[in-house]
Amino acid sequence: QSAPDLHRDPAFAPLVEAAHAAVRTAHHALGYVVEGFRLTGTWANALPAGHHHPVRSHANNFWSGVLLLQCDAPDSRLTFLQPNPAARVTLPTRASLTPANATTWSLPPEPGVLVLFPSWLEHHVAPVRRGERVSIAFNVVLTGDLLEPRSLQWSDLR
Repeated sequence: QSAPDLHRDPAFAPLVEAAHAAVRTAHHALGYVVEGFRLTGTWANALPAGHHHPVRSHANNFWSGVLLLQCDAPDSRLTFLQPNPAARVTLPTRASLTPANATTWSLPPEPGVLVLFPSWLEHHVAPVRRGERVSIAFNVVLTGDLLEPRSLQWSDLR
């Protein structure tokens, strides 16, 4: 793993712009009005055979992302965990597996794809059985006024 300051290196300017574009797109899609944001860390990861990333989240950030650069390890999936731990305790038999009843969601390794997700969402990378997985990860914080004056009311849902 590299130092977490790659976003300060001019050589990584295209990645920084791609991360910024992804964050702006997410804000627009979710209806967020955000004064600003900034990358707090950007680092490279190289996972050789026998290595993995354990379950974790990225505290004190709002968004996290990863760009897979190279992967000849098709088993090294990025997996997100159901955020409600109670949903993993008792689970009825499912007639079919759907996004709404799954307890994990996995993405196959696809070089060139940037994945953006909420920093609080626990995730991990499965062990690399053979080959290598190389990625660049980043974290983003929001800046400016972050207090929402009201929450969604039941009457808003009708």
